[in-house]
This record gives sequence, C-alpha cells and structure tokens, in this order.
Amino acid sequence: MDTTTVTGSGIFAIIPFLIMLAFAALGITCMILFIRVAVRALKALDIYLAEKSRRM
Repeated sequence: MDTTTVTGSGIFAIIPFLIMLAFAALGITCMILFIRVAVRALKALDIYLAEKSRRM
C-alpha cells in the first residue's frame, strides 16, 4: 500500500468529522441565543403585565 493513499484517505476521513463538529457548535450557539431571547421576552411580558394590572 502506498503511503500517499493512506494519508490522503485519512484527510478525507477527517473532513466530515470537522463538518459535523461545526454543525454541532452552530446548533449549540443557536440554542443559547434562543434561550437568551426567550428570557428577555418573558421579562418584557412580566413588565407589560405589571403595568397593565396597575392601570386597572
């Protein structure tokens, strides 16, 4: 077996793993951003409801 073939196939085996790792990192980042937005939305809703209940 030629060493260039082994090295070349090793590089091509790593590329899908790196792509999968990048997608996993992107998914975790999106999940963290969604949670942060949801927390802000809940705080805004609490403030809005508190103001509406005081006016009545």
